[in-house]
Amino acid sequence: IKKRVYKNFVEDNINIVVATIAFGMGIDKSNIRFVVHMNMPKTLENYYQEIGRAGRDGLDAKTLLLFSPQDIVQQKSFIDDLPNSPYKTNAYEKINTISRFADSESCRHQQIATYFHDMIEPCKNRCDNCINPNQNSIDITQDARKLLSAIYRTKQSFGIHYVVDVLRGSKEQRILNNLHNELSVYGIGENYSKAQWLAISDKLLELGAVSIGDYKVYSLTNRGVSILKGEEKVTIREDRIILKKVKEKKKVKYFDDYKVDIFDKLRELRKEIATINRVPPYVVFSDKTLKELSMTMPTNKIEMLTVHGIGEVKFQRYGKQFLELIKWMKNN
Repeated sequence: IKKRVYKNFVEDNINIVVATIAFGMGIDKSNIRFVVHMNMPKTLENYYQEIGRAGRDGLDAKTLLLFSPQDIVQQKSFIDDLPNSPYKTNAYEKINTISRFADSESCRHQQIATYFHDMIEPCKNRCDNCINPNQNSIDITQDARKLLSAIYRTKQSFGIHYVVDVLRGSKEQRILNNLHNELSVYGIGENYSKAQWLAISDKLLELGAVSIGDYKVYSLTNRGVSILKGEEKVTIREDRIILKKVKEKKKVKYFDDYKVDIFDKLRELRKEIATINRVPPYVVFSDKTLKELSMTMPTNKIEMLTVHGIGEVKFQRYGKQFLELIKWMKNN
């Protein structure tokens, strides 16, 4: 199947292929116009290589990355199972890098180039961040200065989580032992949650205001010093810093209203058809389709084609048998 799909795709017999990374790695086709990631890649290196499948002929091509925080949680859960080692530490850092990239506000092209130790100007009109700059941004200059000050006053010798704990007035024993509860920055950041302070630190990383050294220690760069002195303004996209309340999911009442006895009869028929055709029952009709059939009880093709999950092909394959059963149930 893989060889057949690949051949048809390369020969332009099909326009879209949904595939795993393994399939994508083997594609050598110059006129791919669109690459979509349905979740976050493991690393920025992977992402760069995978989007490189598009536009090899030199013409315009587009890429789209769809992601959610759950992608990060899942990736980190895989790493959690590894034994402690430099590889594990590096893997965590790469996840954090691609996470910052996905949620960033500066030029995507410039960020990728910088990651690979190259220097280019912002694209200005090619990536989403450059096309829609400063949308719904808020000024966080004072908060950025607080964070930078905390990094400086802890002697640029700690990771960001420790620094944020100092800002938020944590009574963790290590902070007390280091006497950092006596610093002027101790407790001045209680107005933000830890997640919000980490979002601000990510923004400072994007701006090149801070750098990460050995053991994930944060230190100020020249630009960071400039911001700390009040010589530069810092803004952040509002949705990165404002914590939204989780909306309660509406209860689905669709499945609460159906005729159980009729549904069971339809399910028995589905099982018989699936066994004969050697396919899983859901391939014939889904439970949702059967429940709608039990409520609407269609008696002809036109009525049946209005039911969720039934199209022309499925009707031709299985529809007549279900219509016969429904008519029998109506008459009996």
